[in-house]
Amino acid sequence: MKFNIEFYKEEQDKLSEEEKRIVDIISQDKNYSEVIEKEPTVNNYIHLSSVKENLLNWYEFKENSSLLEIGSGFGELSSLFVEKLSDVVLIEASLTKAKILEKKFEQNENVEIIVGDYKEISLEKKFDYIVITDYLENNDFCETLEKAKMSLKENGTIFVAIDNKYGIKNWKGNDDYKNLLNKDVTFTKKHIENSLSKLGFRNYKFYYIFPEYKAPNLIYTDSHKLSDEDLSRNFELNEAYEYTNFKENEILENLLKDEKDLINFFVNSFLIEISDLELNDIKYITFTNYRKPDKQIQTIITDNKVIKKPVTKEAEIHIKEMIENSKFFPKDGCVLLDKKKDDITVESDFIIGKRLDEMIDSSDNVIEEFNSYKELLFNSNLKIAYEEIDRDKLIEPLKEIDNEVLKELTFTEYGFVDMIPKNCFVIGGMKFFFDQEWMLKFIPLEFILYRAINNTGIKSSIRKQLFDKYELTKNGELFDKIEDYFMNSIINKKLLTHILIRSAVSKNERISSLIETINLKDSSIINLENQNRILESQNNSFENETNTLKETVNNLENIVKIKDTELMSIINSKSWKITKPFRWISTKIKRLISKLKKGENN
Repeated sequence: MKFNIEFYKEEQDKLSEEEKRIVDIISQDKNYSEVIEKEPTVNNYIHLSSVKENLLNWYEFKENSSLLEIGSGFGELSSLFVEKLSDVVLIEASLTKAKILEKKFEQNENVEIIVGDYKEISLEKKFDYIVITDYLENNDFCETLEKAKMSLKENGTIFVAIDNKYGIKNWKGNDDYKNLLNKDVTFTKKHIENSLSKLGFRNYKFYYIFPEYKAPNLIYTDSHKLSDEDLSRNFELNEAYEYTNFKENEILENLLKDEKDLINFFVNSFLIEISDLELNDIKYITFTNYRKPDKQIQTIITDNKVIKKPVTKEAEIHIKEMIENSKFFPKDGCVLLDKKKDDITVESDFIIGKRLDEMIDSSDNVIEEFNSYKELLFNSNLKIAYEEIDRDKLIEPLKEIDNEVLKELTFTEYGFVDMIPKNCFVIGGMKFFFDQEWMLKFIPLEFILYRAINNTGIKSSIRKQLFDKYELTKNGELFDKIEDYFMNSIINKKLLTHILIRSAVSKNERISSLIETINLKDSSIINLENQNRILESQNNSFENETNTLKETVNNLENIVKIKDTELMSIINSKSWKITKPFRWISTKIKRLISKLKKGENN
């Protein structure tokens, strides 16, 4: 690993307070997953997880190729490049961040880190790939790409990731999100296209990203027809303290119904692929960011293929299990589209057809359509009598249930829980199933039927009819427990609830909260004022008592003086001295007066 500080200038090394906080976390060598769990902020999620790698972890880089990353930050993308390419140059203006990169890649011989502002760095070699992301937030688009073009090999590729000036998140009204509407460096699709044309780039492709390029969960192109289900993958990244005028997906869903062509205008981020070569045929990539690391996969759709690959190393086992499980998928009356491509890749043909759930929903006789599906489900799966099952092999929710109840259910040894209408195309009467990721052993077919009804967009009244018809209601609580057990094995609940589906506070709620806070403060002030009045009253009472005591002391002192004068008068009188026997009394009285005077002086 090479570390080049030839172009570094200290005055350019400026970090925000938030960046300093991230540096502090990284410098302590903490477990990042634990940090995100304890402090579920959007910035922690973006900078400390691998989610930003989704931006390009689906792309097939050429073997033995080189890459230049302009503005590497904390290395959120860099690890991906270091792993996949043979020669990687990282440019970072901040020495503090560059030192973090140095420590991160100290064992990697294919890395060079150059510290300095890209505008002032001279590069002799050329690259197969150039990636520009955060750097463009504060630098001119045309100047940056014009310079990058000079470092690109013939037939090389440039990737640019950038936020959209008119992205839906910028209209929500929260104060803390960077608002590109008020920045000098702003980007719209038209602005980018004009800039690329001016620079002589003719061959490029736009990818649209939700929720944003720093945490992609959905990437699609103009050739993909966006659906409501796709929009559900837009996890709005709201901080806990933020407030908003609306929810992004509510607006997007309405646009999809009324003005679907406008959705791309309001997309939050763009990824642009620029090359003189023929561009790839990928039109859609989606991720499962809400899952536990060992279950995270990506789905890539091209013109003719659907590909599933692991996102993490841990998830490779999950793909291998999918491939193994596919051997047990029912073969009577249906076809499984998912096929093994290699040890960690599942592939299927891209089919254009109507989904079974759409056919059921639009049918004049939903009950009859569901009867047909139920018949396929129960007849195609190999059934096993409950008495033949070793109870210890049952999943936990079933172990808690009485044997007599379980005997009434129809068990299958290989339960594909996603064998539901939503995951089935119908072509020429044949059922083609896809996305069969999960298989639970020794599971009731009634549970899969229960899931099928719940996951089909039908009226609640018809749903109830189906539950009653198939006698599912009586075991509804059991099926819900199985569903919870199943989902708990997949979903990262804290990440999902604390970051990905955390709702921002509406403006009215924010105002109400502020009013409540003001009222509480006013109440506290009133209480303090009342306490102050009580203390003042007590103080006045103490002063009055003190004055009374002082007056009493003064009166007593005056009495003592009068008595002293009377005594002295008696002592000095001649008649007092006539009788000798009484002279000793005179001595005693004088001593007493002397003591009294000493006491008064003290």
